[in-house]
Amino acid sequence: MGELWYESVQAFADARNSEVARAVLAELMADEARFCDMKNSVMWFGEEEAVIEFGSKKA
Repeated sequence: MGELWYESVQAFADARNSEVARAVLAELMADEARFCDMKNSVMWFGEEEAVIEFGSKKA
């Protein structure tokens, strides 16, 4: 399992909008194909949300 963090969904999209980023992504995908069953793998997106803010009066 791999995990990548971005500041926002827009930052994720922006990270793939350059020629260099697309070349790096293609290299990564070629490497993954050597050891991952990509047809049976999943990708998901999650968003972090603070439920308890320590040090605040809300907690």
